[in-house]
Amino acid sequence: GINAEYGDLKLIAMGSYEPLFGFLIPPEHPARLFAHVVNKGVQIGSVAGLVIGAPLAYFRKRPQFFLSLARYTAISTLTGASVMAGVVTYRMTQMDEYGISDRSYRLAYNWSQKLMDYFTWSGGLLGFLSSGLRVTKMLPYTCIGLGFGTLGFGVAKVLGKNRSTTTTA
Repeated sequence: GINAEYGDLKLIAMGSYEPLFGFLIPPEHPARLFAHVVNKGVQIGSVAGLVIGAPLAYFRKRPQFFLSLARYTAISTLTGASVMAGVVTYRMTQMDEYGISDRSYRLAYNWSQKLMDYFTWSGGLLGFLSSGLRVTKMLPYTCIGLGFGTLGFGVAKVLGKNRSTTTTA
């Protein structure tokens, strides 16, 4: 079952943790849907930046590989967030008020989404802290952390599905 597969992680995800100050947003408020979709843009952009940026930084023979990768990832992350902000804004104009509040409410209590956001933003926090609080490196390092946090969730999800939950006596 779910508890055997994820154990205490479900307790963390179902707890009071809310990424992007979600605890300030009521469950059915449209801002929750907007924040969720923009967050998905951040996740997609950061992973795409890592996947596409690594070969670019390597093959362009940049002297500082990691800094080049961080810049590519930052650009990709900001692009993903911006594109998704535009998409969700347009899409929300096509939905009725009930549809928006229903989707927002369901997102507020979706523990799998909360868990993914927890992984992502934990990675972002580690990336931010690894910048040494140098202003020019804060955003790129945070974006790399976001990408690795998102990838970490994917790996944990795959490994969790392949792990046997039955015990033999």
